[in-house]
Amino acid sequence: MSTTPSDPPAPPAPSALPTGYAQEAPPPLGTARRTSPLTVGIELAALVGSVLFELLTRRLGPETPSSPFDPGMATIPLLLLGPRVLRWWFRTYTLTDTHMELNEGVLQRRHRVVPYSRVQQVDLRRHLLAQMFGLGALHIETAGEGGASAVSLSLLRMDDAASVRRFVLDRRDHTSGAGASIDGDGGGERAPVLTYELARMSVSDLLLSALTQGPGMLTTLLLAAAFPWLLGAAVSEEPTLAGAVVAVGLGLGLVATVVHAVGRLLGDWGWVLTHRGDDLHLRAGSFSVREQSVPRRRVQRVTIVDNPLRRMFGFTSVVLHTAVPAGTQQGVSPLVEVPLLRRGQVDDFLVRVMGPDWTVPALEPRRPAAARRSVMRRLLLLLPGAVGPGLVFGGVAWVTVVVALGAVPWGRAAHRRAGHAVAGGRVALAAGVLTHRVDLVPLDRIQSARTRSSPAQRRLDLATFHVDVAGSTWVGSLTRSPSLFDMDAATAAELRRTLPT
Repeated sequence: MSTTPSDPPAPPAPSALPTGYAQEAPPPLGTARRTSPLTVGIELAALVGSVLFELLTRRLGPETPSSPFDPGMATIPLLLLGPRVLRWWFRTYTLTDTHMELNEGVLQRRHRVVPYSRVQQVDLRRHLLAQMFGLGALHIETAGEGGASAVSLSLLRMDDAASVRRFVLDRRDHTSGAGASIDGDGGGERAPVLTYELARMSVSDLLLSALTQGPGMLTTLLLAAAFPWLLGAAVSEEPTLAGAVVAVGLGLGLVATVVHAVGRLLGDWGWVLTHRGDDLHLRAGSFSVREQSVPRRRVQRVTIVDNPLRRMFGFTSVVLHTAVPAGTQQGVSPLVEVPLLRRGQVDDFLVRVMGPDWTVPALEPRRPAAARRSVMRRLLLLLPGAVGPGLVFGGVAWVTVVVALGAVPWGRAAHRRAGHAVAGGRVALAAGVLTHRVDLVPLDRIQSARTRSSPAQRRLDLATFHVDVAGSTWVGSLTRSPSLFDMDAATAAELRRTLPT
């Protein structure tokens, strides 16, 4: 991955800026405009495709009809065409100097006004069919609750989408005072905004990222664990059932690895992260191109993630979590993910993206009681899965040895990697073994802090500590709220009281 030097470079020439950052012609103001008429055609084409697929499955089914043509199904697109055309015709958007107006609805008319000063995130998406016709979908996320005030303009011609996107971002910066005029009095010609590249992913970086996570990591670990079986099968003249099972598992794992790698490679193709003013701009994708514009002040927390393979090669990945609320329309992503970073580049990258003093602090470990509880929890987790094989192959002694060999190092590693720190205006929480993560949360982004404790934790004066930030309600392992299990109860209670205030 290529990164910029320590000092920000001079702004590049307009021709060197990524797509969407060049100085497009401003859109007309005060004129009601519609999205591209091809929007209805593309929606209808998708509907016709689903109808044709249904007809084909009926034709190839066990009960073949006398005629493959079903007049009832064939009229479905025609029945839906009229309402879609009316909905497209009555939906208009108008740009002014201070706000955007959106009017829509056929029988029940709806009118909305979106001030540019409330605009938070602007995403531009182009799926394959839209790219073929030179179209793009513009998604504007505002400070509304639950995504109710978000605006979706789908689909626009690419020159219109780029000009509207640039105009909205510029007017947002102007109305919020993010930038000064050349004469210094807030009027006149505005000074140019500094734009420079933060990071760019090469094809080898993207491929290495895809192969060292998910199915790629699991396949490699399975290959390492199954090496004795494979070696025995290679020198043995008679195949064994265990060898066949291992071979089938590795084959399925390799297929999943290839599929996953190709998908990630196409999804992150041309990945480049650019800094413009106070915005982070991400552009990536091949068949489906996405362009995100996220204010740096909207980043709620940063997560640093690695796994055994990446630790072995000295790599990690960084995820920036934005304040996109749950329930927001499709097309606005809550994450800006850096697929691959050298471990030695993490601190420098965080400083360049988030500002001074954004480094990973030294973590304070948990109490020794947490280590014993960590091992015990994994003993209870491994015990049910080992009882069956143990009764077949070696009885209780075999079960005890296998569970102990797996749970003790696993629990100790989990304890060793867990910890917390409060430094530089941020709280850091770290946990995990196979997937190890460190969450960095600015103190001024914390919405609330909470603790919980089970009877076993209370007996050991331990508690689980959680930090809640805006946008942390998304479903997924990366987007769950930052937390730390088995923290000292007194320390957790103190952090719960002091961090949010």
